[in-house]
Amino acid sequence: MERGISLNSCRSICDHLDCEEIEIQPVYFDYRKRPYAISRAQVYSNTPSDFDFKLAHNSEKFSGRGLIKLLHQADLVFPAIHGAFGEDGQLQAFLEKNNCSFIGSTSEACRIAFNKYKSNELLKQKGIFALPSVLLKSHYSKQKNLHILEKFFKEHRLKRAIVKPVCGGSSIGVHSVLSPKEAAVAMQDIFSKKLDTQAVCEPFCSGREFTVVILENRFGTPVALIPSEIETDYREIQIFDFRKKYLPTRKVKYHCPPRFPEDIIEKIQIMAEQLFRLFGMRHFGRFDGWVLENGKIWFSDFNPISGMEQNSFLFQQAAQIGMTHRDVLLHILKI
Repeated sequence: MERGISLNSCRSICDHLDCEEIEIQPVYFDYRKRPYAISRAQVYSNTPSDFDFKLAHNSEKFSGRGLIKLLHQADLVFPAIHGAFGEDGQLQAFLEKNNCSFIGSTSEACRIAFNKYKSNELLKQKGIFALPSVLLKSHYSKQKNLHILEKFFKEHRLKRAIVKPVCGGSSIGVHSVLSPKEAAVAMQDIFSKKLDTQAVCEPFCSGREFTVVILENRFGTPVALIPSEIETDYREIQIFDFRKKYLPTRKVKYHCPPRFPEDIIEKIQIMAEQLFRLFGMRHFGRFDGWVLENGKIWFSDFNPISGMEQNSFLFQQAAQIGMTHRDVLLHILKI
């Protein structure tokens, strides 16, 4: 599903950056991570499945050397792949290995920030507030994973928890559960669908959800934009899932600026900028988090490549400071 979001981001880049001064050559990776040169017209196919069906007939499949040759001809590579491969450091490592200049964070920064367990552990190591979490692995026995979950629920007196892939985005594979047994079922669902080989379990947050975009200015200093508050119904095991994020619905509202006190907004921005530096990120990113009922702020997810679909948080928050879609993309390119 994140391949569809990546396609929408590619469309935005093409729509708003293509001009006489900028020539764009889209490169498409199929579900086996095989690269193809595609035309601008193909970017507007309906879904990634359309690509997979048509690729053999109207696209140029690259050999490894062919792709590297094309990338070396480019002045700059703009990764727009969301989720695994695009944000977990794999693509960035390939670009670094082949000395390709690219937009976004380094492979090392992506590897840590996008890993939901490692990033949360790093916060705790640095004395930054974070909720407890526990790691589950597919090569463990079901009984061992269940024992880990039972201990975790008991230790933290949990009545509701979240189970999600360690490396994944767009809330794909995220489950809201009420017991260790439900958590174990959710974990097995993640493993059986091959969404990841590891999963993380953490307490369900009681509070107000937000997301904030960070851009580097021309001096290389991270600047957090005005956060967006996400208003939705969390009752009956509901969460802010993929459907609510990307499909038409009346079950979610966005507030930008958020309906938080000024000091909370400022604290979110300061913390986001600090965490951007902590992870060693660069150019841009988007962090998700919660303002808990006790007033504490927890950053739960770190996205090295913010979504760039037309109604994305990147463009929503940039509009609050007078930047058009083209403005913010050009700003990122000129970092």
